[in-house]
Amino acid sequence: MPLRAVAFFAFLTLAVSYALDIGTHAASPITCSGPWAPDATEATLRRAFGSEFRPANVDVGEGEEAAGAVVYPDAARQTVFMIWKDAAGRRHPDSVRIREKSQQVTYGGIGVGTTLKVLERLNGRPFELAGFDWDYSGTVTSWLGGRLESVGDPACEIKVRLLPDLPRSPSAQQRRARSATTGDRDFKSSDVNMQVLNPRVYEVLLLYR
Repeated sequence: MPLRAVAFFAFLTLAVSYALDIGTHAASPITCSGPWAPDATEATLRRAFGSEFRPANVDVGEGEEAAGAVVYPDAARQTVFMIWKDAAGRRHPDSVRIREKSQQVTYGGIGVGTTLKVLERLNGRPFELAGFDWDYSGTVTSWLGGRLESVGDPACEIKVRLLPDLPRSPSAQQRRARSATTGDRDFKSSDVNMQVLNPRVYEVLLLYR
């Protein structure tokens, strides 16, 4: 078996163990293949999902929407959003998004609720993410050469957005950490304040190349 394949198999094995640790469900992960392949069209998604597929305008932040689709729109724990590259032709995904109450997962079992510390372990090293309290709060800006940088090659890359999930009465240390990680600037996940907060994923994005 080629060395790259061995390494990827080892990564998947590690990923499964962490997915079990964080209680993610056992449904097949959404990856940039199968019905979500780069050559997907509205017609192929309709064949794959039938009445569970609907065309829709999808929120992309800052009050903007883009032409796309929603799969399982009436089942909050299964819902997946998709945006087209070719909006007029309704073909070729630009991104697939898991958000809100969805329990769908993607590469490595990553889904809504996955913590920063689990992402570090899956990545094999720290990564960089944006600060909080703006439209793109907690967006991963670089995997810094870790495993998650290449798991979607050559079709797509994975990005996530995280937010702190503090208790109703946070400690003084948690309040200081929250204040120190605010704003449109990058932080390493290994930053002491990020480690204190250990934010959780609130949106997963597969971005097509």
